[in-house]
Amino acid sequence: MLRALGSALLTLIVLCAAPSARAQTQPDTLLVNRNSGMCVEIPRGNAEPGIWAVQYPCKDLREQRWTLTRAKSDYVIRNAASGRCLEIIDASTQDGHSVNQAVCDGSRKQVFRAEPIESWVRLVTVGGLCVDLRDASIDDGGLLIQRPCGGASSQKWTLYGRAQPSAWSSKISLPLVPVAAATLRNGKILVWSAYDRFAYGGDQGKTYSALYDPATNRSTERLVSSTGHDMFCPGTATLPDGRILVNGGSSSAKTSIYDPATDVWTTGAPMNVPRGYQGDTVLGTGEVLTIGGSWSGGEGGKLGEIWSPARGWRTLPGVPAEALAAKNDPGGIYRSDNHMWLFGSSFGYAFHAGPGVDMNWIRTTGGGAIKSAGPRGDDVYSMNGNVVMYDAGKLLKLGGAPAYELVRAVDGVYSIDFAEGPFARVKVAKQRPMAFARAFVNSVVLPTGDVVVIGGQNYAQLFSDYRGVYIPEIWRMRTGTFERLAAMTIPRNYHSVATLMLDGRVWVGGGGLCGDCPTNHPDAQILTPPYLLNADGSPAVRPAITTTPATAGYGARVSVTTDREVASFAMIRLNAVTHSVNNDQRRISIPIEATRGTTYTLRLPSDRGVLLPGDWMLFAMTKAGVPSIAKIVRVQ
Repeated sequence: MLRALGSALLTLIVLCAAPSARAQTQPDTLLVNRNSGMCVEIPRGNAEPGIWAVQYPCKDLREQRWTLTRAKSDYVIRNAASGRCLEIIDASTQDGHSVNQAVCDGSRKQVFRAEPIESWVRLVTVGGLCVDLRDASIDDGGLLIQRPCGGASSQKWTLYGRAQPSAWSSKISLPLVPVAAATLRNGKILVWSAYDRFAYGGDQGKTYSALYDPATNRSTERLVSSTGHDMFCPGTATLPDGRILVNGGSSSAKTSIYDPATDVWTTGAPMNVPRGYQGDTVLGTGEVLTIGGSWSGGEGGKLGEIWSPARGWRTLPGVPAEALAAKNDPGGIYRSDNHMWLFGSSFGYAFHAGPGVDMNWIRTTGGGAIKSAGPRGDDVYSMNGNVVMYDAGKLLKLGGAPAYELVRAVDGVYSIDFAEGPFARVKVAKQRPMAFARAFVNSVVLPTGDVVVIGGQNYAQLFSDYRGVYIPEIWRMRTGTFERLAAMTIPRNYHSVATLMLDGRVWVGGGGLCGDCPTNHPDAQILTPPYLLNADGSPAVRPAITTTPATAGYGARVSVTTDREVASFAMIRLNAVTHSVNNDQRRISIPIEATRGTTYTLRLPSDRGVLLPGDWMLFAMTKAGVPSIAKIVRVQ
């Protein structure tokens, strides 16, 4: 079945629908090849007949946009820039014959049939062959030809309909490459790089950081040397009191803590096991679990540890990282215990979702223990993929690659439901794939439960803009389908970040940190998602939360007043992200228990493993899903 892109696109591409006597058109459609992740275009929109159709990275350029006109089950495909139509010259049935453009004349040689194949379509030519890429090319300028139809990925196409209303801000210059970022309760964005603004290497005992203020659209830089900590490639966690904990990295045993209330960095207790590239998560107790990290501090032996404000770090001898690491990483343990996907849960457990294919429960009490949660279901090792909690105990796993670098990324998407806890079966379900395979990808959950997927590469290559994915996608929670958003102009690949702002927009930045190289991106842009815009692109009218408590307890009834009628509420925890890992990011829908005018009584969850202690963004939403600006509620 095809990716549903709204009722209009369904009408266009689902071939089993009843044919219409009147032609139907779908403008601004992209033809995305599954094998290469690239788009069909007419170079520079050249209107000369006979020009070959080729592929280039998808940037939503006019020469990459096509109007598909449907008559019965067939399509005429017209380029928006050149005004010409794709055709097979002379209606050839020759294997390897090119796909060209010509003056649109409605002849049979310009008619293509779209056949469903799994989650894509094959474009069948008049001679009964399929549109393919010469030599299954994954390179810029690869030529479209026709070949005998089969199951090759290079014959699978996504007909990606018009972008949803969305917009990018102008580029925001930063003093450094933001390799890590955290949204703070005051609405500012904390970012940092390494000992250098634009490079990393070794333990230099200092870190460049900056604080971006959306109110002024400016950032202020600070060199943090007081903690003696080079905070490149660490674990990160947003503590219950709003502070940001940073552990390990280039200074592999150190811990530093940033307090947004005082704007001060302080030294935390050192870890017992030095590490970098590990995974962290906050637990229901307010403690922090860290595991893995053979990138620094020596290879192997990266036992789990628990941090608490009173005791510092204690080891979990029953939680060896080797038991959680992927078994088939070509880089061995140096890579396989990196970037673990960890999520605090109920009953003193944390849930481990990958990147390896085997999921696990981790008991965090006593000396700790590991209990299998079964295979994830996709059977694909997904290093540098992404996982986000879009509702209580429900994860969306996106993309990744079977090695850290120099391999093709995957486009697979799976939902993982561990809401019933460590004593029940974890439910895994395959979702429709993304249109673009992505490694080094970031994803951000919105108040609606939809997930914005940003950046990454369809071929994992460190410190490179090559094969970057410029078109974000939004996964719709209610339908399990993807839609495309406005294209970026700056690639966001390795060492990029994305985080939700208090106003419901998405802050995206970084990429690079490679010294004197052309792929450093010391800048950011802000994405305005579809729910903040009307169909014509004008700003949607937003509700506002006028009163809410500053703190709340578990199972509490909370009274919230808005300036107009709303339909739903959700909470999203403040969080920190680096290297595509944002384990503390989680969204929870909050039921309305009673309504009186525009005053609503909300019931918070009583389970600390669901509603982790700390600062949460509370959003009110209209029936159409337009969110308010968030109010911060501290759960304690």
